[in-house]
Amino acid sequence: MKTECVIYCRVSSEGQTAGHGLTPQLETCLAFAKARDYRVVAVFSEVASGVDSLPVRQQVERMASRRHAKIVCENYDRWSRKGADDAPPSNVEMASEIAQIFDEEIHKIFSRPNIG
Repeated sequence: MKTECVIYCRVSSEGQTAGHGLTPQLETCLAFAKARDYRVVAVFSEVASGVDSLPVRQQVERMASRRHAKIVCENYDRWSRKGADDAPPSNVEMASEIAQIFDEEIHKIFSRPNIG
């Protein structure tokens, strides 16, 4: 059985919905899901500042939790602009190449043996 995922895309303003906004995010997330052989069960998008309440994202989190699914988001700045105060839960995977490199570097740092 394939792992299920829910895709979440967000832009901060209506003006960002075209061009380099929602469509490229969706394309990146779909390619990521396909490369991992995830079954996409839903796609959500939201137009809201990352420092505000994100009701659509909350719905995504609830749906993914109920289905035991992954959440695929393009990058950390699309998840939130609140930093560590709003870190993504463990079932969220970032699809952008930059985010994946960042995740690998963080993993290396925290998996080093404790010397001392």
